[in-house]
Amino acid sequence: SRTYAKVDGRLTFEAFLAQSIAGRSYVSDGRSHAIDFRANALELGTGKSELRLSRPADVTFSARVSAMLPPEQDSVAAAASRGAGERPYWSPDGTRIAFIETNYGDACELDFATRTVRNLTKGLGDHHSFLRVLIMHDDSYLLIGPKEFKDRHTSRHIESEMWWMDRAASRPPVPLGRWLYEGMGVSWTAPRITYAMNGHHDPALGSPDAYACHVAEIEHTPDGPKLVDDQVVYRADSGRRPEPQDFRRGDGEVIFAEYVGRRDAKGLVRAHGARAVQDGVRHAQLKRDAGEIHSNFRGYIVRAVQGYADGTWQPDPRLEQQAERARAHEAARQRREADAEARRAEERRIEAEQQETARVWAQLSPAQREDLHRQVLADMDPQTRRFSEGTPLDSRGMRALIVRRYLEQQR
Repeated sequence: SRTYAKVDGRLTFEAFLAQSIAGRSYVSDGRSHAIDFRANALELGTGKSELRLSRPADVTFSARVSAMLPPEQDSVAAAASRGAGERPYWSPDGTRIAFIETNYGDACELDFATRTVRNLTKGLGDHHSFLRVLIMHDDSYLLIGPKEFKDRHTSRHIESEMWWMDRAASRPPVPLGRWLYEGMGVSWTAPRITYAMNGHHDPALGSPDAYACHVAEIEHTPDGPKLVDDQVVYRADSGRRPEPQDFRRGDGEVIFAEYVGRRDAKGLVRAHGARAVQDGVRHAQLKRDAGEIHSNFRGYIVRAVQGYADGTWQPDPRLEQQAERARAHEAARQRREADAEARRAEERRIEAEQQETARVWAQLSPAQREDLHRQVLADMDPQTRRFSEGTPLDSRGMRALIVRRYLEQQR
């Protein structure tokens, strides 16, 4: 897909980006266009795209529309009219689009030359619950989905895993034995993939809210395909959820979205006050010297991390520093929580001791109290005894000493 924006004056990347963020834009496949879309006289992307009506009234929507369509509908156009297909993904040579027939369904492929759509996984094996399909550099397929559908949260966010299928789609997809978070990116030049996991998938991360981005290779062995040379290239926590999208610059960088805000048990973004936590940044900046891009829009942060050199992953040292700072911050937070819990435990102990002292004191007769008081004073050294003789019998400190002596005698 491509993004088109209406820019007044000279066309620059900054102007294009500003109008895209403002909403004065549309997304198209390049063959169909909806230009100057308006609601009444209000143009999309102007006036915050908000049409105010003083009372209920009819609204007229208009646009200048053009499209390059076949004279007659074929199977592709017919499928489009039914709304069939999700998660489209181009083949490396641009001649096919792989897509999911429906959520937790089969994988399909559209061939532009023949204008036909075929179901890739129908009738192949027992697993037909896929969420995404991608085409690799050798035209084989990489699929994402759970072994079986349980519920939308579990099957998508916890038990979704990777599958590999041969280019002819002649055999059932083979599981690669790796769970992952959401989507992934594949290389168009090598058997290389990038994906993310969280603490649900890898307990070694320590917390369900901890995430790690990986880069790995797919190696074909006599026992089937497997992941090798798997390396962590980025870590995140504190409500940030990275999702790798693609490689770029000769697989030298990985681009990933980093969603901001924690999810509850149902996989929903929690609200913070009147606004969602997920708010992102509002500018885009390319740091060529560091090989890093920050492109910030509502709801997510996109980053590219510096990567391969001579076939070996070389993470940006600043990412390691960031991870180290995050680990230090988490360790400090855990220490603070431990100290606070220790203080609370001590307060609970003192309160329980005072309640027990009050209970026993109430059971003692005046004569018992006087007798125990004399015993307590007799056990003190002379200096402490001289100081304590003037202490009232029912003071908190003396009551505690008298009750302690009584309980020792009872034991």
